[in-house]
Amino acid sequence: MMRRLFVTLACALAPVALLSGCGGSHTDTGPTSGLSVKTVKRLNKVDTARSVAECHQAADNPGLAPAQKPLMQTECEYIRTGNNAGLRIVDRQLCYLQAAEQPEPERTNMRAQCKQL
Repeated sequence: MMRRLFVTLACALAPVALLSGCGGSHTDTGPTSGLSVKTVKRLNKVDTARSVAECHQAADNPGLAPAQKPLMQTECEYIRTGNNAGLRIVDRQLCYLQAAEQPEPERTNMRAQCKQL
């Protein structure tokens, strides 16, 4: 069960981490320093496409609970469009759904983690 949560979160947060790491700073010490803007944009598209493909693969997982499938599909669309605010909301919803499936001690811990998303 935790594996599904981590796959879901990995799919959702990869573009967020990528976008956060590529903007807002004037120092050129990041992984894209020295690259042209065109190259960085191309790399972002490749990473986003890979994240979307992995997300769709996770959404097609037959072990996914029926209530989680539409949320996963929405998450894939948010990754594709770069809707980071939507991703956070869907991630939290998925987390709470997965927490509800856990026995009581783990459920409480997972819910605490969900609040941090």
